[in-house]
Amino acid sequence: MTQKTSLLFLIFATSCTTSTPFWQLDSIAARDKAFQSSRLVTQDPNCPLHIEFLATESGITGFAYLTKHHFIPSKERPHEIEFIYSVGDERFSEWLPLLEGGMRLRLPDSLTSTMIKTLQDGEKIDILLDGFMQRLEPYPFTKFFSKLEGK
Repeated sequence: MTQKTSLLFLIFATSCTTSTPFWQLDSIAARDKAFQSSRLVTQDPNCPLHIEFLATESGITGFAYLTKHHFIPSKERPHEIEFIYSVGDERFSEWLPLLEGGMRLRLPDSLTSTMIKTLQDGEKIDILLDGFMQRLEPYPFTKFFSKLEGK
């Protein structure tokens, strides 16, 4: 196999395209508003890659994380992972620092806002992260996101 063929096989073998993830909304109620939070997270039993939006009093924070796996950083950037996503024919890439434990990335506020707006505008987002693929569908994201914001 050529290197390109091997890479495509690896991406196909580890992709999460067998089903569309569904969204789950969880809330934590507390007497003190500062400790209340809600999270909207993808749930796909066929894929260890998940996207999470966490709403607290200070705003919404985005995360990408793996279950059962650790991200494998490159030798050139030992503490970062390349977050690749596409909307339609446009492809974007950002290097994000690994959080302690190596299974979670905090998305920058600008990326979190872009992803939310893209999904609210009815567009799909394809994410490629460390060999795993995940497609985020705008529906039912918009329905759950309005509940996350408390509307």
